[in-house]
Amino acid sequence: MTIRDSAGVIVEAGVLEFGAISPSNAAICEFKFRISGVPTGSKFFTVAVGSGAPVTVSSDDLFGPGVVLQPN
Repeated sequence: MTIRDSAGVIVEAGVLEFGAISPSNAAICEFKFRISGVPTGSKFFTVAVGSGAPVTVSSDDLFGPGVVLQPN
């Protein structure tokens, strides 16, 4: 997983935790991640897992309760 700032620079990289069945929907497998060290100051970031398409998120979402990525 990579996180890029609004200038497109990779500011952090990490790995997903083991997957688990979602408590709200048994057809969904959730992979949680936690990354520290992302610098503040960017209004938005892009988050990408593997070769998946990057998802743009606001800094409030990234530093707030979390980000949900859907498979594409």
